[in-house]
Amino acid sequence: MSPHFQVFDQGGRARAFATMIEGLASAKAAGLSPEAVKMALQYIDEGSPREA
Repeated sequence: MSPHFQVFDQGGRARAFATMIEGLASAKAAGLSPEAVKMALQYIDEGSPREA
């Protein structure tokens, strides 16, 4: 991989991480429960919850 692409990828990861931290701080400030945050992160990871 070209060194230029590696720098772009590392910057993208840093921005994504910073965005996640901002989102978690906003969720805490909004008073969301840990369960609601966990559900939201699971939705981002896996998609909508499936019915059993």
